[in-house]
Amino acid sequence: MKSDSLKSRFFRCRCGASLIQFTLVFPLFMAVTLGSVDFLFYMFNWNLAAKATQKGARAAIVSAPVATGISSTYVGDGSQLGVICYDANGNHDTAVCGPARGAECTPGASGGTCTASYSPTPAFDDTAFSTIFTAMHRIFPQLQRQDIQVSYDATGLGFVGRPGGVPMTVTVRIRCLTHQFFFIKALMRWTFPAPAAGCPTGPAGPKIPAFATSLPSEDMATD
Repeated sequence: MKSDSLKSRFFRCRCGASLIQFTLVFPLFMAVTLGSVDFLFYMFNWNLAAKATQKGARAAIVSAPVATGISSTYVGDGSQLGVICYDANGNHDTAVCGPARGAECTPGASGGTCTASYSPTPAFDDTAFSTIFTAMHRIFPQLQRQDIQVSYDATGLGFVGRPGGVPMTVTVRIRCLTHQFFFIKALMRWTFPAPAAGCPTGPAGPKIPAFATSLPSEDMATD
C-alpha cells in the first residue's frame, strides 16, 4: 500500500514542471527575439541602400560623367548651332547631333568598363566614379565599388552647341549587396544564394533588393 501511495504521489507531482516548460520554450523564444533583431538590421540596411543611391545620383548629375564624353554633341562647321537633336516625334538626327548616346558603366576593384549604344565606346573615368562612390560610401559604409552601376541615357532634348552637352538621364544603381545576419546566421545559412556574376564576395546573407535612382543631368562637370 505504501508503494502504491508513493507512485501515486510521484505521478501527481508537478515539481520542476516550470523548469521543463522553460527549457522547451526558451530556445524558440530566443530564436524569435534575435531573429527579429536581425530582421530590423536588414530593414535598416535596406533603407540605407536606398538613401545611398539618391546621394550617388545627386553627386553624378553635378560631376563629370563616368562615361567620358557621353554628353558631347556634334557641332560641325558652326552653321548648325542651336539646331535641336530630336524632332517632335522623338526621332534623333544623327547628322546634326551625332549618334544617340547611352552608356552603362560598371566599376571593378580598380578602374572599370563602360558599354555604350554607340561607338567609339567611352572610357571609364575612375576619378569621376570615385566622386560618386565617396558620396555613397558616407551614407552606407558597407558598399564596395563593384556594388554600383552608373548609366547615362539621352533624354530626347537638347540642341547643337548646348553648354555642357545634351541633357542626360543619370541612373545610379546598387545591385550586389547582401546583409549579414548576426544571431540566426547558422540557422539560415542554407538559404543564402551565391553572389551574382560580376558581384564582389560580400558577407553571407540574404540579398538586399537592387535600388536605382534616376535624375536629369545638371552641369555634368566637376569644379
